[in-house]
Amino acid sequence: MIDLWVVRHGEPLSDWGQQADPGLSDLGQAQAASTLDHLAALNYQNIVSSPKQRARETAIPLLAATSNQLSIQNEIRELPSSNIPSQQRPEWLQRTLRSTWPEVSDEIQVWRNQIWDWALRLTEPTIAFSHFVVINALKSFDNPSGPVTQLLPDHASISHFQITDSCIRWLSTDRSLRTEVLS
Repeated sequence: MIDLWVVRHGEPLSDWGQQADPGLSDLGQAQAASTLDHLAALNYQNIVSSPKQRARETAIPLLAATSNQLSIQNEIRELPSSNIPSQQRPEWLQRTLRSTWPEVSDEIQVWRNQIWDWALRLTEPTIAFSHFVVINALKSFDNPSGPVTQLLPDHASISHFQITDSCIRWLSTDRSLRTEVLS
């Protein structure tokens, strides 16, 4: 059994679709710092991150408090949307989040399968800094035809998964959103 904790990035400087790769806002930096005590107490071996700046910046407090190195993992990158014009991304994202997995594009299906394959290859307990839809993609392993949005992880929330016998099982998310997701 392998534990995987996925930390959703802190609040970004701009809403999704306004900037290609925003860092964290002041609140996002405070949210990232607020995860330190919880994360430092976990029994983990690896710290990994999406290549996106907001995910990497969310990892900074944990990295500063430990001797661990950050490994960038493209498999846990943000939902692919490079072919969507930036002004259309918020509407496209909302439509995608209201869909079921069978209704999304082939590109998103492949992306989700890459996330599953990445998680199933883990050999050590891992903390991953990533994104809202990545957490939902992992959660969908037990309901692959269900809704894209099965969880509402808040910024800097921690979702706990266990990987056992070629299975990804969601255990908990410590904080959920009360509003719609746009970043």
